[in-house]
Amino acid sequence: MIRSCCCSRGSRGDPEQLQPLRKGIYHLARSQPGTRVTPVALHGLGKALPRGGSMIVPFNCDAVVGDPLEPGEDCDAFMNELQTALEDLLTQCITRSKEQEG
Repeated sequence: MIRSCCCSRGSRGDPEQLQPLRKGIYHLARSQPGTRVTPVALHGLGKALPRGGSMIVPFNCDAVVGDPLEPGEDCDAFMNELQTALEDLLTQCITRSKEQEG
């Protein structure tokens, strides 16, 4: 059986900036034995759907999926592992690479 849950990282902060993670995802995953968390980095959405906008603007966006992580006994260690995984995934975003070049 496949179960899924999409958890955002919080509120909309500065566009294209990874915000600090919150520990709720750890507690949610730990509450269901055997649950793994798959990090997904999204980039370019701040331009495609700007804050306050009501229409999607045509811009390229990235979605990069990482390897599933299993939450262990240590919440802080898991959150650090998830943060590192998301930062690594962001380096693979094509739209981010083009921004840094230009």
